[in-house]
Amino acid sequence: MSGNGVCARVCVCVALAAVNQCVGRVVRHRGDYAAILLVDARYLGPAGAQAARKAMGPSGAVPSQQERFQEYVRCGAPIAKLPAWMHNSLDTAGTEWPRLHSRLAQFFRTRQQKG
Repeated sequence: MSGNGVCARVCVCVALAAVNQCVGRVVRHRGDYAAILLVDARYLGPAGAQAARKAMGPSGAVPSQQERFQEYVRCGAPIAKLPAWMHNSLDTAGTEWPRLHSRLAQFFRTRQQKG
């Protein structure tokens, strides 16, 4: 492996460690909740971005979060290296900002009603 490849892998590990630390600082107790936005295409990596486009399919149907994540794991996207307990709540909106905004609003409304 070239020096560039090793450097890229180290950078991914450092970035994901920072994400884990951020989540740990926000979510401290069972009743805590937060939304953390990773607004950087590098979390998907080139293969992950391609997988996101592929997952949409020719019909334009939006796959489930689980289907998307399985595709990211299959292609080795950096985001797939986040802890397993985060996987069910990951959503990769891509350029679908209206859908992401709607899901965020729904997330907070639901949590506030439970609280």
